[in-house]
Amino acid sequence: MATFTRASTGIPGLDGIVDELRAGDNVVWQVDSVSAYRAVVAPFVEQALRDGREVHYARFGIHPNL
Repeated sequence: MATFTRASTGIPGLDGIVDELRAGDNVVWQVDSVSAYRAVVAPFVEQALRDGREVHYARFGIHPNL
């Protein structure tokens, strides 16, 4: 059985629900606004940087950078 490195979402309650993320997981969010997306993506990116992971950002929208 393969083991995968776990990664925190940066949101403890969400980590508990999804049992953290693993390399190769695909995460899809449907949101009604950029601010709703920001509420999830900001803690995730902050946690990733604290954990020493690379973060790549691609933006295709007309909203300001997140």
